[in-house]
Amino acid sequence: MKAIKADHLQSKWVKTKLLLQSGSVRRYIPDTRKFTRRNLEQMIYSYGMIYVKPERGTYGNGVIRAERGERGALPTSMRRQSAGLIRLKLFIQVWRRKQAAKDT
Repeated sequence: MKAIKADHLQSKWVKTKLLLQSGSVRRYIPDTRKFTRRNLEQMIYSYGMIYVKPERGTYGNGVIRAERGERGALPTSMRRQSAGLIRLKLFIQVWRRKQAAKDT
């Protein structure tokens, strides 16, 4: 694997893809997927609790903890480190707006 300075890579997604190319490191990388509602549902169902992280950011800013609700249901809210609870519906609306802005 070619050496790359970590400070030149801001995208956590790109960093993860690079790390997954290394056989000796791959086993230490947790299941990582781009955010979609379907991936959120699948991962919460599979793991019970997950962390949703922004693609860029440091020091835990913007990290959200999501846990499976009663009887395996998708949570109605998620805990955000810096802002307490955030409603899942609001989170998905904001994410969709950001995706739409990226596509234009």
